[in-house]
Amino acid sequence: MIASGDTRRPEDEQRLGGEQRSEAEPRADAEPRSGLKTVSHVRALALLTLLAAQGLIIGVRYDSAALERFGPGWWTPLVAAAGWSMSAAASLLAALALVGSSEARRTREPAPWRLPHRCARFVALELAAFAGWVALAEALFDPERALTAPGAWFAGALALAALGAAAWLAALVPVRELAPFARRHATAFGAALVLGSLAFGVGRAAQDLWLPLRRATLAAAHALLAAFEPSASAHPSDLVLAAGDFAVRVEPACSGYEGIGLAVVFVLASFVLFRDAWRFSRAWLLLPLAALAAWSANVVRLAALVWLGARVSPELALGGFHSYAGTVLFCAASLATVALALRSPWFARVEPRAGPNPAAPYLVPLLASLAAALVSRAFASADAEPLFALRVAVAAGALAAFVGTYRRWDWRPSGVALVVGAALALGWAGLAELEASAEPAPRPAAFELALRIAYALALVPLFEELAFRGFLARRIGALEFERADPTRLGIAGIVVSSFAFGVLHQRVIAGTLAGIAYALVYRRRGRLADAVWAHATTNAVLVVIAAKNGDWSLWK
Repeated sequence: MIASGDTRRPEDEQRLGGEQRSEAEPRADAEPRSGLKTVSHVRALALLTLLAAQGLIIGVRYDSAALERFGPGWWTPLVAAAGWSMSAAASLLAALALVGSSEARRTREPAPWRLPHRCARFVALELAAFAGWVALAEALFDPERALTAPGAWFAGALALAALGAAAWLAALVPVRELAPFARRHATAFGAALVLGSLAFGVGRAAQDLWLPLRRATLAAAHALLAAFEPSASAHPSDLVLAAGDFAVRVEPACSGYEGIGLAVVFVLASFVLFRDAWRFSRAWLLLPLAALAAWSANVVRLAALVWLGARVSPELALGGFHSYAGTVLFCAASLATVALALRSPWFARVEPRAGPNPAAPYLVPLLASLAAALVSRAFASADAEPLFALRVAVAAGALAAFVGTYRRWDWRPSGVALVVGAALALGWAGLAELEASAEPAPRPAAFELALRIAYALALVPLFEELAFRGFLARRIGALEFERADPTRLGIAGIVVSSFAFGVLHQRVIAGTLAGIAYALVYRRRGRLADAVWAHATTNAVLVVIAAKNGDWSLWK
């Protein structure tokens, strides 16, 4: 909270980046009294991100082929459409994001400080409906579970999906304003529908041109897979990529032309949507660059698919991941190419940024640590990671580069944060006990164990909380995130950042719940140090539990 008058506490400086927002300024999160003029682009982006994340979970987790066991019925058209509908939905969401960002650029609407309470309630309802849908899907997609009345299960899943869709839409726009909103943005929605359908159609049609690209895709995927999988092998004569006992054939759909088709459509659309920003004498180079990015994403997908099949689960690799991850990667690569080019003065007319990037102290340590982890794990075996010291050195160096920023913050520990961190560790260990398929991990060698403990206690809590709570949770609700008051974190920022935090860990559910708890600890006093101390306490207690039980997989 901001103190009255001109008095300001040190923690208030931390919350607002040294700048106090005038109480006379209108609240950006308040609903207009005379009807909804527009919807916050930040709110729309947060809700689209939530929808895309849920779609990714569904696409990777469930394989529509499992539903064929029920035979014909009223649900047969739904089962037939499930195979391509997720890819089509991903294309439509990407198109909507592209069109929406163009509209946001023109209107330059200020970001809200938080989502309104009405929105928060409907987001909670949508999440509850999604959780119920997943519970039903676990039974529907389980081939070993006999269901006597599949029609009732399908009807229940459809009802929950409809409830979730209605709640999502109500979180975006009040029901009474839905018709005016639809009329106001009809052109944008129509353009997104046409663009998404065109991108999906061109991507699928381009699969017929697979022959010249097929062998190049196989060679590149093999080179990438061999960098971190010793058993990788390629067989050019029959176009097979293998690792261990798992092998796949590079079919026409795997050649990469689908991604190239999507990329070309999205880049051409960006030329129209952002025509006032591009330097067209150079922007045309984005076409081959975006095509290369999409093809590279396909190579990564193919290598990841074979690695998943060999090391994790053949069913997961050949199921949802095989059918859905490709389109998600292609759309992400295309949109990332456009977004980066729009921020490049070489491709576009960009207003220069004054001063250093305020996001750097929050994001650089995490990004540097992830890059170091990729290199280190490429040389790791099942029992040891010889280059783990590289991860420690890179993370420590990245944090040291911004120590001047961190030194100004209040780092005194909070008793509540310590208690919450310890409780989360016990809950994390309890969830791990329920995973019957999880194999205990052996104790690392003494030197590596010491490095891992130091890394988990002193470095990981810092760079993860900086990125997920300090930056992402606030950035969801405010473009100028450094000025956002942490004590007013919105539900979208908490949920999206916590889910991203959970995805970073092997135990997604436990990680997401822990992320929510850390965000609430951060919100309580507005001190990022509280989230860091809670996170460090969780890791410390997990170290003790792992040492006591002899199972070091708790860190994953």
